[in-house]
Amino acid sequence: MIEPRREQATGGPGSTAVSAAQALAEVTRALGELKSQLDATVGFVKRAMSIENPQPEFKALFVRGQQFIERTTAEAQRQAYLILADARVEADRIVADARDRIRELAGSYFAMSQEALQQVENDVDSFSQANTEVSQELISLNE
Repeated sequence: MIEPRREQATGGPGSTAVSAAQALAEVTRALGELKSQLDATVGFVKRAMSIENPQPEFKALFVRGQQFIERTTAEAQRQAYLILADARVEADRIVADARDRIRELAGSYFAMSQEALQQVENDVDSFSQANTEVSQELISLNE
């Protein structure tokens, strides 16, 4: 705020000119400050007027986020199902190969007792059953 200066009257024609020059300088400085504040206020008003209601934009962002989550979740479930299906096929192939190899070994090594051969086949069957149960459990957890 500008406060007027109160000069003492000391007389002389030069003191009035000096006082007027000082007053003019103070008024010029005060006007500069006012212009700066006015410019800042105009800037704030322009920014405030340019900002519309952001709620629709926020809503659109949340909807897009939810859609992304739904798409990625569905894709992850699809990929998990494919991986489980591939694992099951591979496990079945391994079990079949093991059975074939057991039969080959049984033919080659006739000294192997029938009881030991039966135990190996039982172990392979147990592995196959456990694999099937685990696969089913993983599929049910995925759903």
